Amino acid sequence: MNKLEIRTPIWKYPRSIGIAASKLTGHQLEIEISYKDKEGVKLYPERYYVDCESARKYPSQIVKGIKLYIIPIHELGIVGVECSEVEQPVNIEEPKRSTKEFFKAQMAECKEKINAGLGK
Repeated sequence: MNKLEIRTPIWKYPRSIGIAASKLTGHQLEIEISYKDKEGVKLYPERYYVDCESARKYPSQIVKGIKLYIIPIHELGIVGVECSEVEQPVNIEEPKRSTKEFFKAQMAECKEKINAGLGK
């Protein structure tokens, strides 16, 4: 099994990884996502795998001249865990608003509270 390190996932929903077409050789690819939060804790401590043939069925995009297959992290297999042992997510939906919209709403709410506190 070939191994691949992903330093940073794709943050856009759903969180995904991009695998270069040139890395999809052999039968399976073992993946380690080495990204750590500000405390130094890995967000994805497991080792994952994907069948190279099935990886080519995911959407692709060209980034800096390299063809990447974009695979959601929750669809990767976990090394050493049978599929039946993994609890599958139920009813995954797109977020209702973007992060920018969320923070705009939060700012408006804060301004209202400040104005109400000042008697305006």
